[in-house]
Amino acid sequence: ADSDYTKVMRDAIAFHNSYGGFIVFGVAEIEKDKRVEVCGIPENQNIHLQKFKECIRNYSGSDIRIQIFQKAINGKNLE
Repeated sequence: ADSDYTKVMRDAIAFHNSYGGFIVFGVAEIEKDKRVEVCGIPENQNIHLQKFKECIRNYSGSDIRIQIFQKAINGKNLE
């Protein structure tokens, strides 16, 4: 849903404005600002890059460069 993208859209725009950064999906914070755990994301919940870019364009009026990489760690998918 578009609302899922809007939750992270502001972070992506902020990274763009500060010349880059990473957002990792598939990890859970175990101890605030100290420890995370790889929990993975279900295969059917991958980010649709074009849809996400469109949401950002509609919100900000600008196109920003975004790349999505997929990685499996211990059999759990990250994006």
